[in-house]
Amino acid sequence: MLSQGRCLVLILFVSCALTAVLAKLGVTFPFRLPSISHTFTFLCGLLTVPFLKYAFTKSSRAKEDAGNDGSRPSVYGLDHGRLHVELPLPMWMNMGYWYEHPHNLATACRTLLSEVLTTAGFDRKRDSTEVHRGIRRTKALIDLGFGCGDQTIYIKSQIPMRKFDQEWFDNRNAVVIFDHYIGITQDRRQFQYAEPRVSELKQYRSHKPNHPREQAVKNTHIYCGNAADPEAWDSIINPHVLKGFSQAEERWVLALDSLYHFSPSRWGTIRHARSLNASLMAFDLCIADHVSLPDLILLRILTMLMGAPWANFVTQTEYHNKLREVGYTEITMRDVSEHVFGPLAEFMEAQNRVLNVIGYGLGAFHAARLMFGWWARSGVVRGVIVVAR
Repeated sequence: MLSQGRCLVLILFVSCALTAVLAKLGVTFPFRLPSISHTFTFLCGLLTVPFLKYAFTKSSRAKEDAGNDGSRPSVYGLDHGRLHVELPLPMWMNMGYWYEHPHNLATACRTLLSEVLTTAGFDRKRDSTEVHRGIRRTKALIDLGFGCGDQTIYIKSQIPMRKFDQEWFDNRNAVVIFDHYIGITQDRRQFQYAEPRVSELKQYRSHKPNHPREQAVKNTHIYCGNAADPEAWDSIINPHVLKGFSQAEERWVLALDSLYHFSPSRWGTIRHARSLNASLMAFDLCIADHVSLPDLILLRILTMLMGAPWANFVTQTEYHNKLREVGYTEITMRDVSEHVFGPLAEFMEAQNRVLNVIGYGLGAFHAARLMFGWWARSGVVRGVIVVAR
């Protein structure tokens, strides 16, 4: 139960946040607003409410940890659980494809990649047969937003490279040989995390050094730069590597759960991919054909907070037409929303309960959990696998 003082503080900050949001949307008021920045007020409200929740949770946990007589806190409790956490951990991060209830995020993330590759028509057995018969077409891939390296390892390695890879690795039925692999990410910390993983991949050698698969491993390169600015790719990517990509018989660009973040929009990158004569495969977000005005306003506020330009939120029909304008002719758009948003929100809620036992929590991901749950219930946002040839 909150005290009166706490309730007043909470109401004050929520009111400030709501006032600032309405002001941002152009709603006029019959009274004069304070001169303080609306944006600053909004951020204060946004940040203070989670802080108050954290403080109240800590206070409640302290009471629970008190001894039987309530006189002093226990010296034991469950905080030592964090001493049993083993690092490193899988570092996959996308919304995942939750089919038949994967038991962890890494498996769901890997499954989403597999679904994209399958939708694009890749088949490992057919690729191996073509290698054996000497008729396989050389393939190259630019991976936009490859994360912390797990995605790269899955695409390029025959086996799990580290112990924690084993929990999400599978038989890779949809993974073919990409003779050239170029990964680009803007996040420097993720790039630095992925570098030793890729180096380890290159150091591993099987007993078939002349096999196309082994040669392809050598042609694995990752770079740190803005994938949303294709005009800068020439300065980001080694010209020799880019030349190898251009000489492949079949070229692809992969964007797994990243294109809707591209600023000012995704279309500069997609046009550049088309100019490279590269096909596109992606998991991306669209909006529903019919969205109410209140939902549209709320969605626009959320996209601003999540750093996703509003220009990227179009319907599937508009997305399809834009791909045709760019020059793609064979287009597949597969709505997989039911396997993404709802199950992801449920997983995050369950994970939060588990983490709370030893004093952790979802932290900043609480807001994402609520957003994914809303998307699942309302259908306002659709998760779509896109393949354009």
